Amino acid sequence: MEERPLAGGADPDPEWLVNSVAHALRNTLFASLLKAELLVRSTGSPEAAALFESLRRMERLIDEMLLFGREADLTPRPVELGPFLDRIAAHRGAGEAGEPARVTVEVDEPGLVVDWDPDAVRTALDRILDNAVQHTPPPHEIRLAAARSGPDQVRLTITDRGT
Repeated sequence: MEERPLAGGADPDPEWLVNSVAHALRNTLFASLLKAELLVRSTGSPEAAALFESLRRMERLIDEMLLFGREADLTPRPVELGPFLDRIAAHRGAGEAGEPARVTVEVDEPGLVVDWDPDAVRTALDRILDNAVQHTPPPHEIRLAAARSGPDQVRLTITDRGT
């Protein structure tokens, strides 16, 4: 990690500060994630699984810090929408009490390809879906639908039963 001395007591560059904090957290978190995953595999404990999911949420938050702590540098590329959304839905964690979340994906046009920056869209959808899981009472059932809304537009709709 690059060190920047503060000249004359000036505030550090905000982007540098966010990136420094995020990278320091990520290094510590990586070791904790490995230990938690080993614990889940060796014990199968629900408590260990809940700990692992909490650490995974923290990992996503750190990724967001890195993404939002700098100026957007989007790299759109062709993405097949259905499989992309299915992967995001499959990685949903559990609710506060450890109940599993179920996200169903509906795409109105099979094979639809969009030109998106998949990392940026995944980060945004992860935050929205995490919020839906946390605020929807069990069973955590969430619907993620995609439909073409114009020649070059797709509308994503997330529906839950939460507050």
